[in-house]
Amino acid sequence: MDRRQFFLTTASVCTGGLPINTAKAAAAKEPKEFVGVLVDTTRCIGCRSCEVACSEANSNFVPDVKNDNALQKVRDTSDRQYTVVNQFKTAKGDVFVKRQCMHCWQAACVAMCLVNAMYKNKEGPVTWDGDKCVGCRFCMVAVPSIFPKRSISHGTRES
Repeated sequence: MDRRQFFLTTASVCTGGLPINTAKAAAAKEPKEFVGVLVDTTRCIGCRSCEVACSEANSNFVPDVKNDNALQKVRDTSDRQYTVVNQFKTAKGDVFVKRQCMHCWQAACVAMCLVNAMYKNKEGPVTWDGDKCVGCRFCMVAVPSIFPKRSISHGTRES
């Protein structure tokens, strides 16, 4: 046996004893992919079908969009509704604004919270514990679009 044949035989014997995990690799699930929702707010007509679809997809309260007169008042997202549409009267006519919980995968507000008042649940949503909050407002700096302008008042902490 020459040197070349020796190495080929040794390599085939050594690798032949190793378990083959191709079945496991094929059966392994892909990690859950997180997606976002892109909305062209200039085309929103206030039909609120996005509210219904979100509520149905998340097994939440499904609003009666034809009869509940919800556009008459400004609403915010809640644990029962992750998506809401509000109507505002402007000089250029009615404007519809959609607010939604982003269910961020790597939420910036959670990363910025020094006292863990904001944390991500295993189900997906980010929650806030007001008893832990020290009012530093780093979360507002990290994600300013999720906080209404009325809640940003420099110098005093709103309760």
